[in-house]
Amino acid sequence: MLVNNRLISLRTVGLPASLQTESVDLSDSVTVKLRGRDTRRFDFTSGAWHNILSYMASGMQVYAGILSVDRDISGFTVKYYILLTLPEARRHHFLTVKDQVYTDGDKLDIIKSRVKLLPYIRTDNLKDLFETAPERKDESKWKIRIND
Repeated sequence: MLVNNRLISLRTVGLPASLQTESVDLSDSVTVKLRGRDTRRFDFTSGAWHNILSYMASGMQVYAGILSVDRDISGFTVKYYILLTLPEARRHHFLTVKDQVYTDGDKLDIIKSRVKLLPYIRTDNLKDLFETAPERKDESKWKIRIND
């Protein structure tokens, strides 16, 4: 239920505050790495980060989903993606969010959140982020033959 609520929270972050779902209780601190020419790291309270993300997503189309779920010693880690875009945009903001979830019986708590923000990603680069390399079926055509 926690993961579902978190996903819904991320998907509605661009809506006006009155239409957003209630934010999932996050850890006190969210670490954000801003990737660009230089990588910068920022630490925010969860409330401050939610407000910043809401401002960034305001009026934009928001796509969010789960990239992976990995089990660890104390619980599990969920990795989400968020894409902020406009219909005719040539560049988009792409974020990955990693929530480390602590489990204690039926109780689930997000104890750490890490965000990577890649601003102004070109449209054609989005395909490269997710596309898998094509398999080579016949490598013989790549071999150089000299006077067989």
